[in-house]
Amino acid sequence: MTRKYLIVAVVAALLSVAFITQIDLSTQVRGLLPLASVPNLPASQITSGQLALARGGTNADLSATGGASQVVRQSSAGAAFTVAQLAFTDLSGSASVAQIPNLPASIITSGQLALARGGTNADLSGTGGASFVLKQTSVGAAVTAAQLAFTDISGSVAASQLPNPTASTLGGIESYAAVSNQWINAISTSGVPSSTQPAFTNISGIATWPQMPLSNATGGIAFGNAVAGAKVTAGTLSTVLTPLVINRGDTVVVMINDSTAVEVYRITDNGGNPYSFLLTSIFATNTGITSVYVCINARNAATGFNVLSSSSHAFSFTAATYTGVKSTFGATPVAVTQLATNAGSISLTPTVANSFMVAGFGYFANTADVSANVGNLRSHQASTATIRGIAIVDNTQAGLGAETCSVTGTSTPVWANVAIELVPN
Repeated sequence: MTRKYLIVAVVAALLSVAFITQIDLSTQVRGLLPLASVPNLPASQITSGQLALARGGTNADLSATGGASQVVRQSSAGAAFTVAQLAFTDLSGSASVAQIPNLPASIITSGQLALARGGTNADLSGTGGASFVLKQTSVGAAVTAAQLAFTDISGSVAASQLPNPTASTLGGIESYAAVSNQWINAISTSGVPSSTQPAFTNISGIATWPQMPLSNATGGIAFGNAVAGAKVTAGTLSTVLTPLVINRGDTVVVMINDSTAVEVYRITDNGGNPYSFLLTSIFATNTGITSVYVCINARNAATGFNVLSSSSHAFSFTAATYTGVKSTFGATPVAVTQLATNAGSISLTPTVANSFMVAGFGYFANTADVSANVGNLRSHQASTATIRGIAIVDNTQAGLGAETCSVTGTSTPVWANVAIELVPN
């Protein structure tokens, strides 16, 4: 070892660290200081340059960088270190639940939360209204807002869920066992109905024909009243209203005697009841024609009737009313004619006990009238030089044998007679 190196070794061994700074190694010492001879140095001794990356430094001056949430970054291989805030894209992997903070709903400002994530998958900011609910009408469908219909609800409403009715609102009512001949007349605000039997004053309008009760239902047939008249003015087609009391349920029998060929008549009354033609007995053209018209169980009360003829000539008529009649569909109506004789007669065999035989006797002689012989002469119109006479007679019996009605004439007229059976209720 030369003397020069020996001196350096001695100096290194004897001098303290404080003295090293006083030596200018570049001019006073040659070569490299052995590693073992280098003392521990404070960082403050390094006053210039940057420690290279290869030596474990940053190769950067970071004395003026940094800040809140700033980190030291090396953005590429071998690059110098820089300082910046990390972005979420700089992080690998996924955040754990514990790393995510509680977020206010106001943070979510676009899109809709999916159904699988517990959302509605729909923008409901412009929907809704009174009684609206959220609906999901099919599996996996988006949620909508609408009012439920009764068909959307399963099961049945419970009695406790029904409101009581009021005078202006609907509500539940109790059932009510039907009572014969009664109707529901009131429902209380507790939903309890009550019933009463209606009176005729509770019913409006007028009863129709099928609704009319059978008159004198248990008392058999009874005669009411009768009238007779004639239309003698040539050139007119109808009689004036002939007074006759017709009660509801009455049966009216009208007999007409004409001298012309078979006429078409129409019977009307001021109650609007219908009349039907039954049969005609014809003695001879221009001699005697007797026709029968009947109204069974009058629908409406009336105070008179008219006879309308199809031609303008004279005729006579008579009518009678009866109660307790069921129909005229008993024995077949009978029609007979007789030559000039002073007695008009006709017979009929009834089909029902206590029925009424009603006969019409049409006769013609210049002056002739009739009186009762067998049966009850209810009304008649005498024959004159211009009109034929007509009479209405009735009879009844308890049995079913042949029954007769007859009248006696004041002269010997010709006769055209008819007879019908009135069947009792």
